[in-house]
Amino acid sequence: MTTPSPTALVIGAGIAGLASAIALERAGFSVRVVDRAPVLAPMGAALSIWANAVDALDQLGVGPALRDQGTRIDQMAVFRRDGRPVIGPRQVNDSPYPGARSYMVTRAALQSILLAAIDPACLTLGVAMTEVTQDAGGVSVQLDTGTSISGDIAIIADGIWSSQAGAMLGGKPRHAGYGGVLALSDPVAGESGAHAAHEYWGLGARFGVFDIGGGRRYWFYMRNEADSAEARLLTHAQIADTARDWMPEIGAAIAATPADRLIPFSIHAKPPPIRLGKGRILCVGDAAHAMEPNLGQGACQAIEDAVALGVIARTRPVSAIVDGVERLRLKRIAHYVKQSAEGARASHSRSALTRGVLKVALGMAPAALTNRVISGMHVLPDYPALARDG
Repeated sequence: MTTPSPTALVIGAGIAGLASAIALERAGFSVRVVDRAPVLAPMGAALSIWANAVDALDQLGVGPALRDQGTRIDQMAVFRRDGRPVIGPRQVNDSPYPGARSYMVTRAALQSILLAAIDPACLTLGVAMTEVTQDAGGVSVQLDTGTSISGDIAIIADGIWSSQAGAMLGGKPRHAGYGGVLALSDPVAGESGAHAAHEYWGLGARFGVFDIGGGRRYWFYMRNEADSAEARLLTHAQIADTARDWMPEIGAAIAATPADRLIPFSIHAKPPPIRLGKGRILCVGDAAHAMEPNLGQGACQAIEDAVALGVIARTRPVSAIVDGVERLRLKRIAHYVKQSAEGARASHSRSALTRGVLKVALGMAPAALTNRVISGMHVLPDYPALARDG
């Protein structure tokens, strides 16, 4: 008589939830994913998937699909608004893993890649979790339909505003003091900026322009704001007017973007978590460690959560999964959350002196040093080895 597979209940069908579902299915779990959205419509714009997350997606079996649908990043640089370099330009170093590079991909494409890798029968849409409880034998998730589902472990992956994660982990989201708009452009004339990821830093504001293939650009405009409602007031005309005093590739991307395609956003983040769950309930992705976007590692770290979860799920009893994942992930998560917050200071600090000093310091740092620091962030830890050692 065969032993039935353990069951995992994944709450949320975003990047973190779907990647976790893949990892658990590959670890031999029966998985059920629920999401409050009635349909998984395209949301957001694009994501940077740096080499650490490319390697992680390879371990989940979906790296080839990313390479097929994403656009390779060959060069990254940070400039002042007038084009003077702050960091780089530098060629993006490959990670030590064969075939790995860094890519830009639309959020919709990455979500579709992950969806294609799970059993379609495991996904239920249009239902929301209202409560999750547990005992020594398993977990029960209450749904807004008045029904409940039971399993051996629950994975909370329903985003930064997750009430369950907030109650369990603490650390309420805080407004980071800046926001803006992001968008995907139509094709831009010329070849300038192909396979490049560029940021431009000004006084309390910055632009980013990233190649996403087919001549299109993902771009953003961020500026300091007093509250989270300000971003919704920005117009295409205002942003285009601001960009006239910046480098031409910014204005070209804005000009190639229909006005109704702007997506306003306000940056919120959580403090580094001191735990990721309790008992048989584990929080992943933004539900656990929403970070500022300044390293481009938000989605990457959610994918790493999934890989670490899969490693532990294959080697530990269900009751020990949360503890095992915490041992692999907490220190690394804290590093990225803190460094992501620090990354805003050069352009968004309220102190002009601080902004100026940081830009000068970054500009004077030897290329070998900045290359080493940046490349080090893009290396995936050997989670199987760390799990064995731990």
